[in-house]
Amino acid sequence: MDPSCDDDHRLIDDRSLVHQLFGGGMVADIILWRRRDLTLQIVVWAISAWLIFQVSGHTLIYLVSRVLLLVLSILFVWAKAAGVLNRPPPPIPKMYLSEETVNELATFARANFNDFFSASYDVALGKNPILFYKVASCLWILSVLGAFFDFITIGYTGLLLILTLPVLYDKYEYQICHYSVCACRVMYQGLKDLSRFRISADDLHYILLYLRKNVRADIVLCRLRKKIVFYANKFHKWV
Repeated sequence: MDPSCDDDHRLIDDRSLVHQLFGGGMVADIILWRRRDLTLQIVVWAISAWLIFQVSGHTLIYLVSRVLLLVLSILFVWAKAAGVLNRPPPPIPKMYLSEETVNELATFARANFNDFFSASYDVALGKNPILFYKVASCLWILSVLGAFFDFITIGYTGLLLILTLPVLYDKYEYQICHYSVCACRVMYQGLKDLSRFRISADDLHYILLYLRKNVRADIVLCRLRKKIVFYANKFHKWV
């Protein structure tokens, strides 16, 4: 069967909406690999940073502080040596923020913070149960990931997912739609069959009799006692 999907089964009706979901600007172009040079630079920098943190074992604050200290020291010595030797100072551009830029950033931050506060208020008061379950699920997933990975690894993995999943969907939308619909149908049919499955009282009685006859409680307790003794000895050796 050709892996294509009809218009009724498409997750997003218009392909341009994929680009608009990410803002429709330069950020969307980077995520969808329409500006390959910038996307490749971000990927290379992310991989390099992750490898540096993993190999060196240092924290983000430690490496950033050391790099800034090294750069400032080099620029300071360069400027002093240029003054003594009558050479031009280091070409450092003057950086400043215009009032227009600050106002735009403030307006953008204000709008997003207000949306965040409004959504948090609705979640805290139970006005939006669906949003509450979404937030709770995301926090639970982050807590599980945080128990196994550090912040740098989670950020690196999230960046790679952001730069790969949207472009894969944009490129293979019809195949993804087709197999998603098939998977949903299989899951629905499985749940439907499971809901029809019933165990009668007689069947449950025979199952309990079989377990009582073939599974000896003394063997189970003996194995459990051996495991408790094993881990207790291991704990005492560790202490």
